[in-house]
Amino acid sequence: MNKKLLTLIGAAAALVLTACGGSTDGTATTNGNNQDLVTNTTDATGAVGSDIDLGNGVTIKLSDPQSFAPTQFASNYAKGQTANLFEATVTNKSSKAVDWATVSFVSTTTAGGACPEVLDGDAGVDGQPQGSLAAGQSATFKFGVACDTKPGAELNVLISVAGKTAEVKGKLA
Repeated sequence: MNKKLLTLIGAAAALVLTACGGSTDGTATTNGNNQDLVTNTTDATGAVGSDIDLGNGVTIKLSDPQSFAPTQFASNYAKGQTANLFEATVTNKSSKAVDWATVSFVSTTTAGGACPEVLDGDAGVDGQPQGSLAAGQSATFKFGVACDTKPGAELNVLISVAGKTAEVKGKLA
């Protein structure tokens, strides 16, 4: 009886484990760094300090960057990094509200790599507003970054608003 039970358990275990080793049909391939999943398309390009029309009734503008010293409780900042502060203005000229959840600073980069967004409530850098931006209205908020490079480095910021993406170019202060 024990031999039959052990044989039955062994056969069941083999069947279960065989299902775990299934093969794929080869359609989910990647080049090793997931570049097949990333699309870097922009709908508009402009420079810091200029209005950039996204073509969906929304205009964005990043002020010229200013050097700033994040406070001790700032997130995403390490001493020695170059911290810059922008004022971001989003103007909604469309006929419907823009949900702030659709506004994203996709990436900020320099030749030295990615620059994370700095949040520093003590310095008034609280991130983007909540809720929505009504048609015909504009809003301005502070946006900070910390980069592992020196002032004067080329800076590229990708911003997405309501499904449209803009690339804003400038230099670190």
